[in-house]
Amino acid sequence: ALRGQFNERLIVFLQGLSDLKVNQRLAEFQKRLYASAREYGMGILKFNALMSLQGAVMTSLAYFGMWFVLWVASPLVYRGALSGLLLAGLGLGMLVSFEAFLLLPQAVQHFIAGKEALSRLTELTTWDGVLSSSLGGSLCEMNRLEIKAEKVCFSYRALEGNFQEHKTDKTGDVREISLTLSEGKRLGIVGPSGSGKTTLINLLLGMFEPQCGHIYLDGKDLRLYDLGWWRSVVASCSQDDYLFQTTIRENLLFLNREPSEEKLWQALEATKLADLVRQLPKGLETSLGDQGRQLSGGERQRLLLARTLLRDAPLYIFDEPTANLDLATATEVIQNIFEWTKQRAVILVSHQAIGFEQVDEILVFAAGAIAQRGTHDQLLQVDGYYAQLWRNSGVR
Repeated sequence: ALRGQFNERLIVFLQGLSDLKVNQRLAEFQKRLYASAREYGMGILKFNALMSLQGAVMTSLAYFGMWFVLWVASPLVYRGALSGLLLAGLGLGMLVSFEAFLLLPQAVQHFIAGKEALSRLTELTTWDGVLSSSLGGSLCEMNRLEIKAEKVCFSYRALEGNFQEHKTDKTGDVREISLTLSEGKRLGIVGPSGSGKTTLINLLLGMFEPQCGHIYLDGKDLRLYDLGWWRSVVASCSQDDYLFQTTIRENLLFLNREPSEEKLWQALEATKLADLVRQLPKGLETSLGDQGRQLSGGERQRLLLARTLLRDAPLYIFDEPTANLDLATATEVIQNIFEWTKQRAVILVSHQAIGFEQVDEILVFAAGAIAQRGTHDQLLQVDGYYAQLWRNSGVR
């Protein structure tokens, strides 16, 4: 039972690790995992100790029995009443009892292996980014939200030691990215898969460190800020975010424990999920199962969006928020999101053009660079990726 509980918590922890780190819940879940690991480890130690004690007792009894046999049978052998071979066989049989001691080395081996595994897990959970040796300062405040990226580059090939001139032969790399976003403004980012959109978001969140260029927050280099604080003031949502194996209520409260019952239902209304939850026998107390398997892809996506909206943050990042939604639902949900996040900074990343007519600037990514930029109306005047995307979207 202890092993099953530990394995379950470990899987949930690792699958949700990215969300836990970004949303500053890592320490809480890490504490739960370590408590389960300690309980499991103590259970193993107690079991092995019991088995070793049992082996020691059996060995002692074997020696006692061997000496008792020798003491009793030696006179019989001397008188010829007992065969010497039989006495030797009895002695060797007693020596076989030494095998009980094999359990003790196994216990030590399991302990060492468990300690090494825990060390590796600790190393994993304390990782803040791929190249984050200089990331993470001490600043924990800003006068105003203004994010500025100046000629930012990042290549995954640098992790393999062959980064050269920021070439983007590998998908996901970015080069020479510049942008500015301030309070009350909305930035849209579109582009095909692998063009670097999500990589840019990870750079803005401090998950990766730019290999060239700089990212500034309120006029100061992002590296001067405490990363935990920075991530705590950003509400981000992607289609790959993790739903935990608990109730709808607990998942909604994952980013913010403060919202009232009314606020929870408002968020569900905004994401067109309230009617579904009301129909469930247990409502908000319904358990979602592993990774939200009780929900369809679209329902899961909308629950993630509702959870993000409940985070009272100056910056909202939505990465593919409508990927699993039909056009009508997606259009209404995006409109509700914009209403909810008025006067906040918003970054909307998508393969679709839904809602982009309402953003202040659109960046069109291609091969890791910005191929086009401008407003919705400006980009429609140019025969490019965005104009084609808009024509094919069905949005009018």
